[in-house]
Amino acid sequence: MDFKQHGKKILGDSFIYGLSGIITSFIGVFLIPLYTQVFAPADYGIIALLGSLQSITTIFIIFGMDNSFSVWYWDKPTEEGRSTAVSNWFFFSLSLGFLVSLLLGGGSYFIASFILGNSNLYPVVILFAINIFLASTQKLLNMWFRVRRQPLHAVGFNLLISLLTVLLNIWFVLIRKVGIPGIYYSVCITSFIALGITIIVLRKHIAARFFNYAELRKMIRFSLPLVPTGLIFWVMGAASPYFINFLMHDKAEIGLYQIGSNAASVLGLGTFAFFQAFTSYALSISKEENAKNIYAKIFEYYVYIGMFCALLLGLLAKFILHLFTNEKYISAYVVIGILAFNVVISGAIQVVSIANLLAKDNKPIARAAAFSVMITVAGYFLLIPLLGKEGAAMAVAAGNLASTIYITARAQKLYFVPYNFVRIVSFSVLVTGIYFVYVTLF
Repeated sequence: MDFKQHGKKILGDSFIYGLSGIITSFIGVFLIPLYTQVFAPADYGIIALLGSLQSITTIFIIFGMDNSFSVWYWDKPTEEGRSTAVSNWFFFSLSLGFLVSLLLGGGSYFIASFILGNSNLYPVVILFAINIFLASTQKLLNMWFRVRRQPLHAVGFNLLISLLTVLLNIWFVLIRKVGIPGIYYSVCITSFIALGITIIVLRKHIAARFFNYAELRKMIRFSLPLVPTGLIFWVMGAASPYFINFLMHDKAEIGLYQIGSNAASVLGLGTFAFFQAFTSYALSISKEENAKNIYAKIFEYYVYIGMFCALLLGLLAKFILHLFTNEKYISAYVVIGILAFNVVISGAIQVVSIANLLAKDNKPIARAAAFSVMITVAGYFLLIPLLGKEGAAMAVAAGNLASTIYITARAQKLYFVPYNFVRIVSFSVLVTGIYFVYVTLF
């Protein structure tokens, strides 16, 4: 199979994976003007702080097991071996989710008082904790469909959960006017339904007899370097609301940053769809003679398309905010552009790190993350007091760029791929230069 055939296949899978994201994104964009009438920027700040907390708890609960599961699925091709991988991940994450939810629920008053700045929000934190447990294994079913190359099943599941969440948000937030708690009523209900679907679909593979402690230890040992890496990447991205809160004490600024981040995440839907297809596909062709050339072409086209889309989103950001929000949110437009480029940069890491999966060595990723987080945190302290939310976005992008450069250099030593870095870097510099000239002049 030549590159064109491989390209058609991966683009076809990416389109299917991205279809649900595109539809859900359209619905989400449709809701933005409605939500901005309900929530002030400071309310968005509170939602962002809880969202950041969910990101870090999810890192602990998943524990990098999605990465281990993908590798074990291909290394253990028997039904029993794959059932063991499923059961190990399911029971491990469900147990961790239960423990974390107990801790969060027990500390709900403290979290509401000292993190959210309002002790009356402790019931919201309890709802948040319940959802952490219910959603602890939700990623498993998605990964099952991905490794089995069943994108339509994955899309169907994601669409069901996304649409149900949106409809419940409309009911609780817009119709019943419950406010912030309505968001967490919605996610608790959908997470419960998702858990039920996961158990039903994987019922033949989830059982105590398939649980293998020895194999679980191997899976944990393989995924362990990804946990501190995930925490570091949390600091480099999702922790931004906490640093803005700490350095500026302005939840409205957090809310504006979150609006910009949400808008930039529209581009992330495309990269998400691509990576849903890419990782499993890249592993499945790794034994082919021209695999390295295929990886190089895929990466180059990813950069070209991604950077162009980021530029387009950045140039249109102010118009988009005028169209879908009100005047209180327009100042978030620069954040959109910076974080759009950051989406492409962080996605590049996932492409080049295919070498780490093939070599079964994630330690370079951990070392890269440790280095880049220092750059990000230094950027937070230096740039947030000077530039506010825009400074936070620039710090995140700088940290991810440093991580991408380091991981690429190390990955090339583990598994050399003939990337054309001259073309890739030249195009990237040109596009980002055009954007910053535009922001400066207009």
